[in-house]
Amino acid sequence: PKNIFLPLIALLVFKVISTIYITTGMKLGLSVDEIARIPHLMMSSREDLEALIATHGKIIGIIFICLIGPLYEEIIFRGVVLDSCHKYLNFNLANTIQSTLFATIHMSLFMFPLFFVFGFITGILRKKSDGLLPGIIFHVVNNAIAIGVLLEQMG
Repeated sequence: PKNIFLPLIALLVFKVISTIYITTGMKLGLSVDEIARIPHLMMSSREDLEALIATHGKIIGIIFICLIGPLYEEIIFRGVVLDSCHKYLNFNLANTIQSTLFATIHMSLFMFPLFFVFGFITGILRKKSDGLLPGIIFHVVNNAIAIGVLLEQMG
């Protein structure tokens, strides 16, 4: 139960932070169109996600975005990178490094802080659980929400 409820609570906190951050961006002059084009997941733009779905269909798109992407990213960043850094550095510094790398690969300056927070939270989940499952759940649910919104907008 801890491996399921902890990531869901963390996801709720992350979504609140995300909403505040994006709302602030809108108040600072970003249009809804600009925010809708903000990169998501491991792809460089919303257009890439739409192209993936248009080319391979919704099912393959959902599998890639909601399962393969989160599994891959959690294994690489919270498994390999975080664990490797933590062998030589204290946890907070190791987690900061993996979070920075995670945010950087998403290629969005505006969203960098949110991707960093996302990576940091999943790093903490990794440490608290001593496993990848809570981070994977957190990541899968987050991406499922993102793809659900995208598919709704696509009609």
